[in-house]
Amino acid sequence: MKARIKLFHTAILVVLCALAILTGCGSGTGPSETEQATAIDSTPVVDGSQRTNSALAPGRMSLLASEWKKMTDEFPLHYRLKGGSTIKDTQVEIPWSAIDERMQSVSGTQRAVLFHYGLKDGSFRLGLSFVKLDDISGNGTEYEYPDHDKVSVHPFENGAFLGPMSYPDWEKNYVSAPLPTTGRYFDRVELRRTDAPAYEKVVFGTDPQFEIMPYELEILRLYNENSGAYGSDTVYLVVTCASDYDTAEKSFAHNLCLHIRTRSGGSGGSATDLLDESARIDSFEFKMHGGDLGNLCPPKCKKYATRHAIL
Repeated sequence: MKARIKLFHTAILVVLCALAILTGCGSGTGPSETEQATAIDSTPVVDGSQRTNSALAPGRMSLLASEWKKMTDEFPLHYRLKGGSTIKDTQVEIPWSAIDERMQSVSGTQRAVLFHYGLKDGSFRLGLSFVKLDDISGNGTEYEYPDHDKVSVHPFENGAFLGPMSYPDWEKNYVSAPLPTTGRYFDRVELRRTDAPAYEKVVFGTDPQFEIMPYELEILRLYNENSGAYGSDTVYLVVTCASDYDTAEKSFAHNLCLHIRTRSGGSGGSATDLLDESARIDSFEFKMHGGDLGNLCPPKCKKYATRHAIL
C-alpha cells in the first residue's frame, strides 16, 4: 500500500512538473521563454537589421570561412565596370597599427568606422572615416553619428593612408563628379540586382555609398579575440568587397567583409588568414571568423541602433 501511495505521489509530481514546464510557471533553474528569447535576441543590430534579410546566419555578427567565401564570391558575379570588365583591387589590406593610430583621435566609449566606396582607374578605392557614436536614447540602445558629408575621409591607396580630405573632395575624386566622367564609382560601376542576366548602372542616392561598422562592438573585438595568434607577426585588417541578397530590398548590394590577416616579417611576408569553420562561441564570436555587421547607407543612414542596452 505504501508503495502504491509513493508511486501515486511520484506520478502527481511528474504531472505537476510537466504542467509547470508547459505553462512557464515553474520555479526550476532553466530559463523562461522570455529569458530564452532575450538571450537569442540580444545580439546588437544595426537599425533593426543585422543581416536578418540575408541567407547567411541571420542574427550573427561573425562569418565562418564558408560564409565569407560565399559573400565575397558573389561580388564579381553581380558587380562589374561599364562595358563588362572586372573591378580590380576589391580586397584592401590595412595595417592594424594605422587603424589604431587614427582611432586614438576619436573620443567616446562607442565609436565606428565609415567605409566609403570609391573607384579610380578601374580599381576599387576605399576611404575611411573614424567617428564617435552619440547615445541619443539615454540607455545605450540608439546612437547617432555625424552626417557622412561632414566628416573627413582618409583614402587608402597603394598600402598606405593618404592625407585626409573633406567628403566633397572624396566624392569629386572617387565617387561621382558633377559632370559625366568615366572614372568614378557611380559613373562606371554596374550592378546585376538579381540572378537575371541584365545589368544596370548603380544609382547615386539609392545604392550604397558606404558601410558603417561599430568599432568597439565589432572591429576591436575582431582584433582582440584573435590576438593569441599574432606572435611577432604584423597584423592587418582585411576589407573585401562582397555581395549578399537582401530579401526586403529584393536586390544584391555592395557589402564589405572584414577579417584579420597576419604576415611574418611585415608587408610581403608569408600571410595567414584567420578564418576557419570552427564553432561560434558567444564570448569569442570573432575568433578565427570574419566580421559583417555593416549598415549600408543608403538605405539606412545616420543612426545606429541596438535591440537591447548591452553595450
